[in-house]
Amino acid sequence: MNATAKQTKGQPVQEPKVKKDIEMTSDELIKKYGSKSAAIRSLNAQNLTRSQIAKLLNIKYQFVRNVLTQIVSTKAKPATDTKTNGNDTKVTS
Repeated sequence: MNATAKQTKGQPVQEPKVKKDIEMTSDELIKKYGSKSAAIRSLNAQNLTRSQIAKLLNIKYQFVRNVLTQIVSTKAKPATDTKTNGNDTKVTS
């Protein structure tokens, strides 16, 4: 039994109410997920439509669409110190 839940005789245990994402304000969602983009991705994973996400976060539909259609790269781009000499031949310093 949860320490915060109380059980009375003959009644079921009531868990503390957790606020669902769709019940939160836009500021609460952004704070919870750290950024608007992260909030958009999380709400999309919860099967909300783009329109619902835009209304919930008080942002434009186009911003939601852009976040959800962009390719998220998890690999960092390698740093290169090589240059070309105009003949497409790599020159190293």
